[in-house]
Amino acid sequence: MDEKLKQLLSSIDSVDDYESPDYFNYTLELEKVKKLKIILDQLLGLTLEIDNYVQDASFFTTLSFVHDNLCDIAIRFSNYGNLTSIYIYKLEAKLPIKVLIQTLEDNGYVYVSCDALEVPYDGIDKNVFDGGTWWDRYFNYV
Repeated sequence: MDEKLKQLLSSIDSVDDYESPDYFNYTLELEKVKKLKIILDQLLGLTLEIDNYVQDASFFTTLSFVHDNLCDIAIRFSNYGNLTSIYIYKLEAKLPIKVLIQTLEDNGYVYVSCDALEVPYDGIDKNVFDGGTWWDRYFNYV
């Protein structure tokens, strides 16, 4: 993990708030994602599904495209620092990933690659996330 990313992730880490920080406003953030979904549907030429039933997690929703009962792409939104990440299963060659990332960033999100987060968590909340990864800290169920 590069030092700039490590500083960002460490700056929003908390030992007291393992699911979401005090400043997180679920209703407001979900509305922002719903508006973004319209833009992304047009950009990708897909109809993304929104998962607004996430509980006990450090993320609040996922936009995904499911085809033949398999998830082809998922965009996950963290409860922390406007972080977002994308994981792709089948359609990578057909998707404008750089444009997708730029659109997320233009809408106030901070894109972090999944690969960059798949390193051992060494932040301040050792009680909850010890043995996990930075992905677990910001984009997984807790």
